[in-house]
Amino acid sequence: MNHIERIDAVLRGEKPDRTPLSFWRHFFHREDNAEGLADAMLAFQQKYDWDFMKVNPRAAYHVEAWGAKLKFFGDEFIKPQIVEFPVNTSSDWDKIETVDPSNQAFSEQLNALKMIKDGLGGELYFVQTVFSPLSIAGDMVKEPRMLIDDMKNNPEKIHRVLEVITQSLIAYSEEVLKTGAAGLFFATTEWATTNTISKELYLDFGKPYDLRVLEAVNDARMNVLHVCKPNNMLELFTEYPFNVLSYADTDDGNMPFDEASKIFPGKAIVGGLGAKTILVNGKPEEVVSEAESKSNLLDSSKWILGPSCSIPPEVPEENLKAVRDWVDR
Repeated sequence: MNHIERIDAVLRGEKPDRTPLSFWRHFFHREDNAEGLADAMLAFQQKYDWDFMKVNPRAAYHVEAWGAKLKFFGDEFIKPQIVEFPVNTSSDWDKIETVDPSNQAFSEQLNALKMIKDGLGGELYFVQTVFSPLSIAGDMVKEPRMLIDDMKNNPEKIHRVLEVITQSLIAYSEEVLKTGAAGLFFATTEWATTNTISKELYLDFGKPYDLRVLEAVNDARMNVLHVCKPNNMLELFTEYPFNVLSYADTDDGNMPFDEASKIFPGKAIVGGLGAKTILVNGKPEEVVSEAESKSNLLDSSKWILGPSCSIPPEVPEENLKAVRDWVDR
């Protein structure tokens, strides 16, 4: 099978010729422009020949659309930092209005996706990272506590902002699909974990807006739902429309693969290797042993080998090469 045939088989719930796999990471020193991002993604793909590409733009591009300012360090190992936040007081929420895909931050990403499409030549699926509306609202403030307090004390104000963000994301996501992307990598970041907020707050301020974005792109070939962090709220997402589930089964308080597969029948699962644990600290043979153990928890028609989250730049190349060679064997 080629890459697309292999992923299509898993999306249909059929056994592929071998375990598909994909890993993704930031290239912090290449993410400040469309050409650099596209070149970095394509070079990473060429080196390892993954079965699909998760495009990994700078995480703050979402809030740049609303005026956030970043500081870039030009260093592969140092993440860009937000130095100016759109919301500094509760009254600043009133300034947040809809933006369209022609906004510089969004249009830059669309240009990168077009370059990636051309570079891949139709040989594999690629998906664009889009944060959930609540996650984007959370990145608009310096401290999450400010948003949480306003969710409780000024709910109408936050619902209005989430509506604005949702409308903007829907328009942008529709343009993402027009570039040739197979779908979205829809990420909840730190907002779908009880370490941050209660399930009741997520049901009120998260789920309704998530569903609207995902329903707008429900015809996409491959939409990935990424539920991040330990103690996640995975059970709240069983009604979401998507093809592939990504989550950190390796993190504390999260379901193992076999349990998650039961509550998400018909969905593929991507993951299995801890991004900041075994992939960073393990030896190649230990990484392969972990992958083998995870392969016993899921039928091969439901599993794509991958990381629990974006892998750090420090992950040794020999660990990635080891799992790449393992699936071929």
